Amino acid sequence: MIDLAASQAGTGLSADQRMLQEALDRLLATSPPLETTRIFARSGRGAVKATEATFAAFGAPAMLVPEAFGGHGLGLLEVAIVARLLGQHASPLRFMGCHALAPWAIALGGDPAQHHRWLPAIAAGGCRLAASLRPHPGLSWRGRVLQGAARNIPEAPDCDAALLVDRDGKAFLVPAQPGLRWTALETVDATRQFADAQLEDAQAEPLVLDAQAWQQLTALERLLLAADSLGACESLLDLAVAYAKERRQFGRPIGSFQAIKHLCADLVAALELARSLFWRAARSLDAGTGEAALLCAQAKSQLDEVSRAVARGAIEVHGAMGFTDASGLHFWVNRTVVNRSLRDPPTQLRREIAALSGWLRPPQPSESTPNEH
Repeated sequence: MIDLAASQAGTGLSADQRMLQEALDRLLATSPPLETTRIFARSGRGAVKATEATFAAFGAPAMLVPEAFGGHGLGLLEVAIVARLLGQHASPLRFMGCHALAPWAIALGGDPAQHHRWLPAIAAGGCRLAASLRPHPGLSWRGRVLQGAARNIPEAPDCDAALLVDRDGKAFLVPAQPGLRWTALETVDATRQFADAQLEDAQAEPLVLDAQAWQQLTALERLLLAADSLGACESLLDLAVAYAKERRQFGRPIGSFQAIKHLCADLVAALELARSLFWRAARSLDAGTGEAALLCAQAKSQLDEVSRAVARGAIEVHGAMGFTDASGLHFWVNRTVVNRSLRDPPTQLRREIAALSGWLRPPQPSESTPNEH
């Protein structure tokens, strides 16, 4: 995999953050990443329960839970570090919704009773939440129950509760119950699970999230998707360079050919620019600066575009081998394809970036439509 010392150069990580990164990298490398992913793709969540238990013991569920509720109270930069490594290893472990978005949303928008009910259970690893922060046009709040459908929920259906947003943009915690039924989906990404939810008189708990909290949660979701794509790109480039060194043609490594050299150099340069933007966005969100929303949108948009180029280049370097299951490239490639469609695609992000930068009039509520995965 990518050399951590080289890839973190210039990021200004503290000693504790570097220790976190190195410890998690060792944990994820205890079993070959492709072997773990292949087992998960064939057998589902049950095949990685032991690895999930180890991940929980590592402290992942408690990262964003305040110390007062049994958590570690870490920052958003640490969460971004973890998301990047999971992308590097094409890991099937749940993290973004389960251990990041859900606990932070509860901490921001929950009342004291909800804090005491949910946060200690999340920190202890005993409560796993799926989270989807986009409005679902088929979901409506009627009195004290939710009705309708929510589509394409990540890290479902094997969960204890779900964080869902109705068509009016209100967030709810929905515990597992007979009124919440899941239908597993098959996607191109075999490293993660998605499901549709059907709700019939499902009991739910509203969260009170103001505009600032929504902006922070949206920025975090985009940053984590960018982190995952960055890690995937780093591994794809690493695999391409390694293959170029060992594959021989006409009596010499193909990496000695000028076309291969230039291709890899172009990809390294493009990824380095995106990496720098990612780290700036992560630091800005962690510090709570006013430019965090803009930078996180820029980081995701940039990495969505760069990941497409890196994926294509890695396959080209491998030649016909790049299309085979043996190479494993498709696990990282398809992961970036799905990341690109989530919260939100580059074209929509660029319009938002232009509006945040003052170049365009922000879209009015009547002009915007919920993002579909």
